[in-house]
Amino acid sequence: MMSLASCKSLIGASAAVCSTGMLVPQLIKMRRFGARDLSYQMLFLYLAGVVLWLMYGILMHSLPLIISNAPAACLAIACIATKRRFDRVPQS
Repeated sequence: MMSLASCKSLIGASAAVCSTGMLVPQLIKMRRFGARDLSYQMLFLYLAGVVLWLMYGILMHSLPLIISNAPAACLAIACIATKRRFDRVPQS
C-alpha cells in the first residue's frame, strides 16, 4: 500500500503534468489551423497564474513548483507568440 507522503507526491506530480501540458495540444492546433479561436485574455490570464505560482515557488524554495511552472510559462509564451504570428497573417 502507498504511504500518505507517496500519495501526496503522486497527486502533485499528476497535477503538474496536467496543468503544464494543457497548452501543448492548443499549440499544435494553432500551428496547424491558426489561432483565431483562442483568446488573448485566456492566454494572458493563464500566463499570469503560472508566473505567480512560479514566483511563489521561488519565494518558498519549492523545487516542484518551480519545475512545473517554468515550462508552463514557456508554453504560454509560445502560445501567445504563435497566436500573434498567425493573427498578423492576412486571411485569404
